Amino acid sequence: MNLRPYQHTIVDFILTHPRCNLFVPMGLGKTVATLTALDVLLVVEDIAPILVIAPLRVAATTWPDEVAKFPHLRHLRVSVVVGSAAARRHALEQEADIYCINYDTLKWLVEFYKDRWPFRMVVADECSKLKGFRLRQGTRRARALATHVHTKVERLERGRSTCHSSISCVLEPLLPLVVVRLYLIQNA
Repeated sequence: MNLRPYQHTIVDFILTHPRCNLFVPMGLGKTVATLTALDVLLVVEDIAPILVIAPLRVAATTWPDEVAKFPHLRHLRVSVVVGSAAARRHALEQEADIYCINYDTLKWLVEFYKDRWPFRMVVADECSKLKGFRLRQGTRRARALATHVHTKVERLERGRSTCHSSISCVLEPLLPLVVVRLYLIQNA
């Protein structure tokens, strides 16, 4: 595994913080660092299955391509949950370590599983898509994810490719999803 020193820092951060945000500029290897951490967690904590939520192109190509690109990750099984409802159901039936879905179908996924939510870890790539959670009319995506994230998800990691000048505007709406609620996890 040939990670750069700062990527090892990212991996260590994910491993030591069950709920975290990564704000790393585009092109610095967030995905491979995250996948490397997920690989470790799959062995150490048995966190499967993992849900990766990302924009459509990123979910459909970037995550599976990164697994294929790096030899130390090639054993990971990735199922891409995009397309028609039938195609998504078929992808969810496949045995995999990681399931990649796009933000536009997140509400469908929550409705599909209802109370049978199987994902023990969620990775939200481009987490700005969850903005609006704290607003009264918060985004449907954030509300859909929030129905399970505090009660059934043990690990939550989110990344973003760029930071805006008004960091507080971007960060504040996401904080409720990051706050560790161990009492709910232990009692779930």
